[in-house]
Amino acid sequence: MVELLQKEEKEPILDHCGIIAAYITEDIPFFMTGVSGLKKLQTRGIDGAGVYARLSNGEILVHKGKGKIEEALNKEAIADLVHARAKIWLLQTRYGTNGSGNLENIQPIIRKHMDGSVFSIVHNGEFSSNRRGTNGESDTVCFANELAKSPQTSWDERILAAQRKSKGAWSLAVDTNSGLYLMRDELGIRPLSFGYKSVEGKKIWAASSETAGLSAMGMRDIKEVLPGQVIRINENGPKILQITNCEFSKMSTCIFENVYLGNGHSAIHRPRSTMVAINTEPTIKDFQRKCGQILASEENLITALDVDFAVGIPGTGIAGGRAYAEYLGIPYIQAISDKTPQERNLRTFMNPNIEEIPDKIKEHFYFEQNYLKGARIVAIDDSIVRANIAKGLNNELRKLGVVALHLRVLCPPIDKRCYLGINTRNKEELIAYRHKGDIEEMKKEIGVDSLAFLSDNGLLQASGRKEGFCLGCMVGHKPPIDNNGNITYER
Repeated sequence: MVELLQKEEKEPILDHCGIIAAYITEDIPFFMTGVSGLKKLQTRGIDGAGVYARLSNGEILVHKGKGKIEEALNKEAIADLVHARAKIWLLQTRYGTNGSGNLENIQPIIRKHMDGSVFSIVHNGEFSSNRRGTNGESDTVCFANELAKSPQTSWDERILAAQRKSKGAWSLAVDTNSGLYLMRDELGIRPLSFGYKSVEGKKIWAASSETAGLSAMGMRDIKEVLPGQVIRINENGPKILQITNCEFSKMSTCIFENVYLGNGHSAIHRPRSTMVAINTEPTIKDFQRKCGQILASEENLITALDVDFAVGIPGTGIAGGRAYAEYLGIPYIQAISDKTPQERNLRTFMNPNIEEIPDKIKEHFYFEQNYLKGARIVAIDDSIVRANIAKGLNNELRKLGVVALHLRVLCPPIDKRCYLGINTRNKEELIAYRHKGDIEEMKKEIGVDSLAFLSDNGLLQASGRKEGFCLGCMVGHKPPIDNNGNITYER
C-alpha cells in the first residue's frame, strides 16, 4: 500500500545500488516506465527496492519493499503507484554490502531542510570514511542529515557545497523544490547518465546508473554526467552548475563495473572527455568479448586438442567465453545455463551469506549432463573473488562426470579489499590474497586442472583506454583509492 509520507526517516541505510530518477514538466504516470529501467539494473542490487514520487501540489508518495524488484514492487504494493501522476520520480534497487537489512534501510531517503522544504535522495556507491555516523548511521544518511542542515540559502548553493565536501565512489540524484539534481564523484568511479524524450507534449528527463536503463525507458539524446559534475533539471531543462576538467590521468573509473556489475547492453564504463561521447561507445558485452579474445591470445597452457568444448559461466562469462573459444578454434556448448533470466537472477558474488553459495549454484544453474559426462572442458568466468563459486562449480561438474576442467578468468586475480562499494570487505576471504597471487596454489584450492587469468594489460586493452581506471583491487596494483577517498600514489 502506498503511504503518504510527511515525517523524516531515522533508520540508517547501507547502499551500493542501482538508481533511476526522472523530472517531468507535468504530472503524468511514469511508474511502469521507471520500473522498466530499474529492472535493467537488477544485478546491481537484490536486497530491496524503493519508489518515491512528488506531485506538483507537494504531496509525496513512497513505497519500499525487501527482495528483488519483482518481490518488493509486487502488484498489491504498487496498485496506487501505477496510475499516480507525479512530476519527480526516484527509484532504487538496493545492494547492502554488510548483509540483508531492514525495510528502513531501503532508499529513497527523505529529509526536511531547516527552511521547511522536503528533499529526497537516491544514491549508488559509497562515500569515504570521513562521512560516518556516531550511532551506526550509514554514509548516505549522514549525507542527507548534513544536507538538511546546510546553511546556504538556495538549493544550487547547498548542492554545490555538498559536492565539494564529498569524496569516495558515488553517483546520486536529489529531488528538491528547485528541481532534480544529478551528481557524480570527482574521480569518476561510479557511472551516471541521463536522457530525454517527449510524451504527448510533456518533456521527460530521466537518469540511470547505466545506459541500459535509459534505453528501456525509451530515452534519447543520452548524455553522461561527467566526473565531479553537478546538473540541475527543472522546467527549463538541464543546466550544468559545475563544469569539470576531464583529464584521464586524474580519473579512477572502476573497471570492475565492466567485468561484473554492468548490464551487457549498457555502454562501457570508462573515462570520457565529453558528455555525448557515451552514445558512440562499445557496450559492456563488446568489452567482454574483447576480454575473451585477448585471454585466448595469451593462452599457453591448453590448445583445441586438450579439451572437447568450452563453456561460458552464466551470465557475464558467456560473451567472453564464446570469443575465447572462437579465437582458439574450440567448440562452444552452453552446457551450463541460468534457470532464470540474468536481470531476475541474484548475483552469487553479492550474496551476503557466503556459506550458501554452493547451494545457490544448484538453484541457479541447469547442467546438461549428456554433454558433461566424460568431457574435458574449459570454463570461462568473469572473475574469481573468494572462489566459493569456482569451487562449487568444480565439485558439481566432477559429480556430473567431467574428467578434466580448465578454468579461464576474464580479469586479473582480486587480492585486495575495496573500500568504496564492492563487496570485498575482508581480504582474508580473497583467494588471491591467501595465496599471495600464486596461481598454482589457487588452482589446487579450487581443484581444477589448469587456471589462467587475463593480464592487467589485456584488461586495459579490452577497455580501449590505457589510463583513468582504478585497478587497485587486482594483483600487482597498489590500491589507488583509500578509505578516505584519496588517490594514494602518483600514476
